[in-house]
Amino acid sequence: EDDNDGFYDWCIKIAEDDNVDENLRGITEYFLGRMYQEGKRVKQNIEESIKWYQKAVEHKENKSLKVLGQIYYAAGPYQDYKKALKYFEMVYDSFDDKEIAFIVGQMYEKGLGTTQNLTNAEKWYVYAASSEHNPSLYSFSYKNSKNGQALYALATLYLHSFNYRYFDVNDSNIINLLVRKSKMWSFAKLEVNASYIINLLVRAAEEGNISAQRELAIIGYKNPYVYINISVDSKE
Repeated sequence: EDDNDGFYDWCIKIAEDDNVDENLRGITEYFLGRMYQEGKRVKQNIEESIKWYQKAVEHKENKSLKVLGQIYYAAGPYQDYKKALKYFEMVYDSFDDKEIAFIVGQMYEKGLGTTQNLTNAEKWYVYAASSEHNPSLYSFSYKNSKNGQALYALATLYLHSFNYRYFDVNDSNIINLLVRKSKMWSFAKLEVNASYIINLLVRAAEEGNISAQRELAIIGYKNPYVYINISVDSKE
């Protein structure tokens, strides 16, 4: 698409002028990245888009961090999980972006762009679920969380880490061991038991997470002695 209003030419002039204020250059380079990414005023060119976004980052225009992470995370010819992870972690540090924190948790859990690290996955799911920025594992309160997706991910991370699948077990002794005897596991720096995991699922269900609601139904059906109280109606 042609630049009919001269905005592209103005942006190029500003971006290439070393005497221009750094903040203005960064914003201008971000706009150039957007234009090339979306094909507005210029022919779409993702490589040019990446170039301008990276220049914008150099000039401290941090909105470009998220876009770069998304480009490298998305399926396609530019997918590079290692680069995506780097930019996403920078996004969270700059903006406390809970959506991005959840994606980073998934990447550490699945080993995308990095060696699989469940301790780091736990940390990032806690970041995503918490209303605070960079909460410690000790200060995190699931009761105040509004992120059902992150709470469910955290609960299933604990379950998978100990080779138990969603409490849907064939061995009838496992639930008895977990719930009645309050079996404890050391995970990262926390002591996790079945009650804590169920509470995470309950809170996720209260926030409308369908998967958590399904798992709680399975737990209640297979283990009628497990008391589950969901105090809030499910949200659409």
